[in-house]
Amino acid sequence: MSDEHHYILAGEGLIASHHWSVEEIRSLGAKEVAQIDNASEQVGGFAINSSLYEICDANYKELIAHYEKVGNEYRATHNLEGSIGSDILTELNRLLMNYLSSFRTMIDHYETRYKRLDRLGSQWLQLFKSYRSSIYDGSFTYRFFYKLRNYVQHCGLPLGGINADVHRDERGKIVAEFLVYFDRDDLLNAYDDWGRVRKDLQMQPPQMEIREYLTRFHLEVAKLFSYCTKIELKVVSEAHRFLWALIMEVETQMAGATPLIVDLAELSGSGGHLQSRFLPKDQLLQIRRIEAQHSG
Repeated sequence: MSDEHHYILAGEGLIASHHWSVEEIRSLGAKEVAQIDNASEQVGGFAINSSLYEICDANYKELIAHYEKVGNEYRATHNLEGSIGSDILTELNRLLMNYLSSFRTMIDHYETRYKRLDRLGSQWLQLFKSYRSSIYDGSFTYRFFYKLRNYVQHCGLPLGGINADVHRDERGKIVAEFLVYFDRDDLLNAYDDWGRVRKDLQMQPPQMEIREYLTRFHLEVAKLFSYCTKIELKVVSEAHRFLWALIMEVETQMAGATPLIVDLAELSGSGGHLQSRFLPKDQLLQIRRIEAQHSG
């Protein structure tokens, strides 16, 4: 196989029933192909980080939905006999640990990405840390869950127990109450590395109902993601414009075609199989949608 390459910008389109054709738009130099690869990598990083937030958000929604489900079941049946209570806690602990893990994965990926970009002379890491610090300093729930994730990793399960009760109100109506809580004192006694969170935690009620704290925390996570998205749009702006211009170049000559890069020199050495890679059109469309949301 030859070390020489002959790259072209091309479009792949359907020209007849079940028959696809690749048409050359123009030749590409090695420098331009390297620029395309670098820009595609930047755009791919944007897509990965957006997906990590979507995973985190999905884990949060699954956790809250399950909490509502088991609460409604208890209010309907008044039953926590046998292993029902322990099974509820096991499943909610699992879902909460998934959520905390996906949150930490998201922020770690952002930090790693900006460290790498900073080696090229950017200031994205400093801006990210500034955003993150402002949320950490301004929100007890963010500080608490940030530390709780470390507690889970090193000490034990996060949830303290279930508080369930059935009684009659002043009008004689049967009322069933159900909540799952963090046990403030157990958390304080089992972990020495709460830092500044310890004083804040001591001021919370002994039984900290999980939904109230989770809801406030997830709002802060969403805020951090919004801040990071603003950074990401700046990080990929040049790559986005460059790749989109190539896609429009293909679109102008082959409306509706799929834009791709083809190495014609590899064609003969691969048994006639086309050696190609697609331009990240779907990822660019995602960026354009998010860009429009942030500019609106």
